[in-house]
Amino acid sequence: MPLALAGCGDGPRSGEPAATDPCRGVGPVTVASDGTGDVSANRAVPKPPPPPAGIDLVQVQVARSATKLCAVFESEAPPPKTGGFRVGLRERGKGDSGTLVGVNAFRREGEWTVELGYPGADERADRGIVDADVEVRGNRVSLVMDTRTLPEATPPASGSEWEASTLGVGDSPNLQYVDCAPESTQHITYPGGELVSFGNGRGSC
Repeated sequence: MPLALAGCGDGPRSGEPAATDPCRGVGPVTVASDGTGDVSANRAVPKPPPPPAGIDLVQVQVARSATKLCAVFESEAPPPKTGGFRVGLRERGKGDSGTLVGVNAFRREGEWTVELGYPGADERADRGIVDADVEVRGNRVSLVMDTRTLPEATPPASGSEWEASTLGVGDSPNLQYVDCAPESTQHITYPGGELVSFGNGRGSC
């Protein structure tokens, strides 16, 4: 299931990581908050039905170190049995161009798979499917993985940017829903945690 859609929202809000956040201890915790009711469908006509519950992002937290990546996705409801949660690791200051490595956690009927998204990922011996700890607690999905499984071209933890998104599957062929945090033309710097905008590009999520 590709994550190739662009969405929009009410804009980021300031947020603080929860005390039980698994990202604590990994590295500086950076936060992107997002308004509810901003899930977008990949087609507008005919008018699609409401999106599945559990993909409307409220907040995403990301922390990185030399050996670990942690991402926590919080949505308005528990995650659906089939759907995706993605964090994109971005080259600093390049907007929606430059180097991008996506880490995609897909849930298919309750089973989780974590896949890397970048040119050539499917040519790896592991076909881009990597080990990661994925846990669901209420409305939150957490992902912790070893960054040594990422490609050498991955933007470094220090001096990079990130964005996140969710993917929901509709009840008709090829119908998908997506939500972005922050906006599709905004990123969060790492490790500073600042919101940056890059104008009217294609969008990142």
